[in-house]
Amino acid sequence: MKSLAPPLVNDLQLLHGMARNTRLGHFQIIGNFLNQLTDQYQLFIRHNGSPALCMALQTGTNLEEALRYYYDNPPLALHHIQTIRESSPRVCPMCGSLKSWNIDHYLPQSTHPDWSLFSLNLIPSCDCNLKRGNRLIGPGNERILHPYFDLILNQRLLSWNSVGIYPNINLTLVNLVRNPDVQFHIDEIIMNTNILGWLADKIGSFVRCPSDEIITLNPNQTITARDLENAINDLRMRKDHSLGSLNNWESVFCTGLLGDAQLLNIGLARHNFIQANGYP
Repeated sequence: MKSLAPPLVNDLQLLHGMARNTRLGHFQIIGNFLNQLTDQYQLFIRHNGSPALCMALQTGTNLEEALRYYYDNPPLALHHIQTIRESSPRVCPMCGSLKSWNIDHYLPQSTHPDWSLFSLNLIPSCDCNLKRGNRLIGPGNERILHPYFDLILNQRLLSWNSVGIYPNINLTLVNLVRNPDVQFHIDEIIMNTNILGWLADKIGSFVRCPSDEIITLNPNQTITARDLENAINDLRMRKDHSLGSLNNWESVFCTGLLGDAQLLNIGLARHNFIQANGYP
């Protein structure tokens, strides 16, 4: 999860250019719906892409097929599609994973084809966009967060806690975050990724050898509880800054760890045992 600056693309100018470009196979179809598409782009801008307020056109299959074709086979004028795909290579703005190689249509192509090419509807992502489905609104009008518009993504939002025996864990919101959209985003986007398995693996590695995961720890030095907490805080700060997100999975791991007194005690004892006796 990561807030992003909106791409600097003149979408209306591009759309009008496509409608006049006779070298494009579907230019007439774009031209036939130019006014409606212009209105739809402006509607999206007016409402920051709100799924409750952005209703798709009922235009039939010709326009849908044309827009999908140009998304899959973008002409040179639509180079922003590839630019957006590559704009957040180290962290996924939608789920916080440590990769991003795809594009998520915030309003899905399958249900909202009008915005298939619209830059503000295109968000760099990992494969979480293939797993989230088309559910956009919850029963109380909760919605998925939008990295271009939802500044709450600049806050620390995610943590985890243990459930019974490690590594059984739950994702949680950090203290004082009471936002139904954030919870809906977690349920619809993040819980469909492999974050729980990834966190379980990190916890297991921490229990075996804390300094393997907390690289700010000196493996050759006996430490105190305060030393361990300082090292985890230092690592989290470094990940926050280097990945440009307070909710990347590495920072989420550190946040949950700092809130788990039992696991910190286990890690402290394990680290000092290894320092005194070597790794068994």
